[in-house]
Amino acid sequence: MPASELRDLRVGIELVWGVAGREIGDALGAADPRQRLRILTETVLQRRAAPDPLAVAAARRLAEPAAKVSTAAADLGISERQLNRRMQNAVGYGPKMLARVARLRRLIVQPDEEPLATRAFAAGYASQAHMNDEVRRLTGLTPVQFLKDATLTAA
Repeated sequence: MPASELRDLRVGIELVWGVAGREIGDALGAADPRQRLRILTETVLQRRAAPDPLAVAAARRLAEPAAKVSTAAADLGISERQLNRRMQNAVGYGPKMLARVARLRRLIVQPDEEPLATRAFAAGYASQAHMNDEVRRLTGLTPVQFLKDATLTAA
């Protein structure tokens, strides 16, 4: 099942894995928290599909600060449309969204003592205004609120 069909949805495991999913759900319901983690980890590791090597290579390229979808597609020898389709199937989002999330992740790890504009540039944003817009769009928070929450969560 393509990941894009499950994006932004909350579905029962039986929808994805059929009867086996229902059996796993029953086992999880009867287990204590420690057993649940073990059951879930083992099940996911056994049932996971091999990753699409092209999607993995694209994700690595898109994680770079100056990444461009057109360049990643050209480097991989496919069209942007093909890249979008492969990424949608593999992770549920297109390459542009992955590049945005990668920038957001790089922003989180920038030193707190640096000015926000410096952190934005180091993370790969074209400007502080670009960072402001993108952080709001992705998180619903201002960059200052988001970074404060991210720091508290990481602590």
